[in-house]
Amino acid sequence: MPAALIARPPEEPYRTTVPFVRDLRDTLRDAHQRVRDATWSSARTQKLYYDERSKQAVFTEGQLVWLFWPMPPVRQRFHKLQRLWTGPWRIESFKSPLVVVLKQTAKRTRQTVHVDHLLLCNTPPQAGLPSDSQTPTDGQDIPDGDSQPLLGMEEDSQS
Repeated sequence: MPAALIARPPEEPYRTTVPFVRDLRDTLRDAHQRVRDATWSSARTQKLYYDERSKQAVFTEGQLVWLFWPMPPVRQRFHKLQRLWTGPWRIESFKSPLVVVLKQTAKRTRQTVHVDHLLLCNTPPQAGLPSDSQTPTDGQDIPDGDSQPLLGMEEDSQS
C-alpha cells in the first residue's frame, strides 16, 4: 500500500478525478488518524496508572542500602541458590540523581550503580559480623527492622 494513502504528503496541487480513489484515500487517512489518537490516549492512561502505583525511594548520602548484584561464586553449582542482595552498603555520593557511589560497610569496596539496583536497609549493621553474614539469600528475606517497638506502644507500656 502506498504511504501517500496512509500519511498525508506535503500539500501539492494534486487532483483526484475518480471519486472512488478520493473516498478510499480519505477513509484510510481518517482510520489512520483514529488509530493514532487511540494509541496516544491508551499510552497516556497507562502512564497515569503506572505513575500512581510506582513509589520512588528517596536516597540520601550516608544511608544504608542493599545492592542487587546477582553474581554467583565461580564454582557454584546451583544458580538458584546464589545471593541476590549484597551489603549493607553506605551511599557516599551522587554522580547524578540516578547514579550513586556506594561503599561497603565492612570492606573498602566502592561501587557505582543505578538507583534501581538499591533497596533501603532498615536495620543497622551489627558490629563484628562480616557483611556476607548479613546478606539475605533471596529477595524476600530482606531485614525489615520490625524488632524496635512502635512509638505509641512504648508510651502504653511505661504507664
